Amino acid sequence: MEVKVGSNLDEVRNAMNHSGYKECQLAMAARERNQELAFWHVDEGTLIVRYSVKTKKILNITYWMCDERDRSSRKEFNLEAKTFDTATGVLTLQLKRPKGK
Repeated sequence: MEVKVGSNLDEVRNAMNHSGYKECQLAMAARERNQELAFWHVDEGTLIVRYSVKTKKILNITYWMCDERDRSSRKEFNLEAKTFDTATGVLTLQLKRPKGK
């Protein structure tokens, strides 16, 4: 299954579990009312989906990684994802163009 904006959360959970990705928790919460976050360990990072509580539709996908240092000095990477294929493990990231020119 291809996880993307608009996907149904229940279908995504089933596909992720079927493909062997473990659901996990992070000390993060959605900022908007009626939205929640779901997390899965994917390779060296965590796939985070923000979804609507009412519709169960995915609103945003992020891939989050950090190094092993303590929280005060570690490097964190929060990358916007376009899609994640549960069968192949292919993650498509959305990168921003440099400003200027």
